[in-house]
Amino acid sequence: MTFHKSALFTFFLLMCYGLGLLLIYTHQNEEKWIPKVSFNLPTFMYTNHLNSQTQKATQSEDNPLPQPNLSLTPQKSLVLFSKKPLKQQTLVQPLTLETNAASLYKKDYAVQPNQAKIVLIISNLGVDEEVLNKAMATLPENVTLSFSTYSPNLEEKIKAARQEGFETMLNIAIETKDFPKHDPGNNAFYTFASDEENINILNHLYTQKIPFIGFLSPRPSHFETTSFFQKLIQNEIFSKGLIYVGTTPFDFPSKQAFTIDLSVVKNLYPEALHVFFNEAIAIAKDKGKAILVFSPLPVVFDEIANWIAQNQDKTIQFVPMGSLLEEEQKNVSE
Repeated sequence: MTFHKSALFTFFLLMCYGLGLLLIYTHQNEEKWIPKVSFNLPTFMYTNHLNSQTQKATQSEDNPLPQPNLSLTPQKSLVLFSKKPLKQQTLVQPLTLETNAASLYKKDYAVQPNQAKIVLIISNLGVDEEVLNKAMATLPENVTLSFSTYSPNLEEKIKAARQEGFETMLNIAIETKDFPKHDPGNNAFYTFASDEENINILNHLYTQKIPFIGFLSPRPSHFETTSFFQKLIQNEIFSKGLIYVGTTPFDFPSKQAFTIDLSVVKNLYPEALHVFFNEAIAIAKDKGKAILVFSPLPVVFDEIANWIAQNQDKTIQFVPMGSLLEEEQKNVSE
């Protein structure tokens, strides 16, 4: 037993000695050690609505996202946008299809014909008041703000956003594909909950009398594909004149249902954001419209503000989410 302990101790000392020599050699042969980090584009950022060529080009090893320039400070927006406040309305009760809440509470915006439309939505605002203030101070009024239902003083924050000229939505929490790893919380729809429990979540939001045009669900969810959920959306959201923006196309046609084209939740640094911006332009020109959803980060606000301010492409127009509903309604009437 003593011999085995001595042998193990000797082996341990030799390993430490070898490691020490390796570190000395590395220090002598490299002036500075710099970690190599790869920023390839994750698959989940793109929905099935991108054509196969776009997906292949974006996700190939030959075309990775650019690496962030760590020596540069993110460029802050120096643009001051003029904003027209929205009407400070409370939610009409009871909501019906005739109420047409989305049209009632959307932002009146001059939509230009024969231009591809790009909708930019900032998701899950309101939990951090400092981030919300940064968004309202930086972004132009044609960006749509979507608020978390877990936000404290939600009514006051939505009122402030509308006063700054922003169209408002609510994030709707749904059981995600990676549940329970990602838990959407108590105010969420779950497959294991009863119909009554899921419907009560919406009814609770409606009783708060908050003016908003509809709901946003930015995370992929298998619940979205179920017949119950799609029936729930029809009976409890569309029937109220509200819209729904999610990650999964509906099995039935509806001018109130919209599908996210790009959900940008990772690789949120300027160089990568510019890649997403170019991708959005390509999608919009191909389909006539593109819907992008972003996580609420100051660097995102600055880059979006600069993108919109510096855009000189007359074939595209940045519009609030409600403008797409208006376009759909016009197409139906025609």
